[in-house]
Amino acid sequence: MGDEIGRPGFDGQEMGRTPEFMAGYIHVVDFTDPENPEEVARYEIPEAGSHNMWIENDRLYAAFYNGGLRVVDISGELKGNLYHQGREIAVYKSYYNLDVTPDGEKLLATLKGSAQFAVWELATGKRLHLLDSKMRVTHGVVATPDGRYAIVTVEGIGGDPGTVEVIDLEAGRRVASASIGKQAGGIALWKMEGP
Repeated sequence: MGDEIGRPGFDGQEMGRTPEFMAGYIHVVDFTDPENPEEVARYEIPEAGSHNMWIENDRLYAAFYNGGLRVVDISGELKGNLYHQGREIAVYKSYYNLDVTPDGEKLLATLKGSAQFAVWELATGKRLHLLDSKMRVTHGVVATPDGRYAIVTVEGIGGDPGTVEVIDLEAGRRVASASIGKQAGGIALWKMEGP
């Protein structure tokens, strides 16, 4: 379970009541006894707060705002702060939001700071595609139910509209885009119908 502790002024809070940057961490909670859950460990990095996460087998894939994407070994006994235990397998800076294709084969990530979108093969950790966005701030990502496409939101800056980009995951190329409101943020796919 992740938490977010906002930067100064986050959600209208008083400036002195929040940290200087997005903070927070991932809580590891033991639900063996559902009536008495117990926090047994955490994964807390010093420079950023947790955002989104995905667990596949014994690996935690976690997005940490400006702290990047972290791949962490969560096998064995989990106690204390996993950050200080040499469990990080990889760190990819500037990743923001994540999704995994329905077949569990590909990890999708937006790179907010560099206006890019990336695709990895989960079994090997190999990066398959790295695409530049037409706009400057990639944000949300979701895989289609058939795993064929990724839909990526891109925030507008100033007077620019935000966009939604459709990426063909096999070919590794943008196949469509549409202008939308200025603050194109997170995205969820409700349903997909048609041919």
